[in-house]
Amino acid sequence: MRKLSLTETNKIKEIAALHENIPSAYDSSYKVTPVDIALRYESIQLLMKHKHDQITVIEQNNKICAYIWYAIDDEIHIKSTYVYPEYRNQGYAIQLKYYVETIAREQHIGIIYSDVDTRNFAMKQLNKRLDYQFKEDSNRMIKIIEVQND
Repeated sequence: MRKLSLTETNKIKEIAALHENIPSAYDSSYKVTPVDIALRYESIQLLMKHKHDQITVIEQNNKICAYIWYAIDDEIHIKSTYVYPEYRNQGYAIQLKYYVETIAREQHIGIIYSDVDTRNFAMKQLNKRLDYQFKEDSNRMIKIIEVQND
């Protein structure tokens, strides 16, 4: 498991394409264009460069198996999590989410959240299993992290 650097443009492009295509897994009418992917790639680069966005990957033989994209601020916002189908059910998504929890504890951040489409059954189930709760009347799932105060 490692963090991607801004210079790893091909891997960031791969993640931009994966991220843009996630809804197609649960919405057959969802369409992605090359422009959507290009804009997402530019967005990720800018957010990594100028904000606190990070991408952590799990790889085998220099090939991405899974990733988690998140922003660190007063809270941690998980923007995207993905595991390639051939690597699913091996605990990679859980490892990545636990890694983000570790960051939260180290930085004394008490809230991790992500916005989950109501049709994304797999992510809703995973988040519930990891003690995320839906915020009332929204698609935001939140996990409260116990942190030590200095």
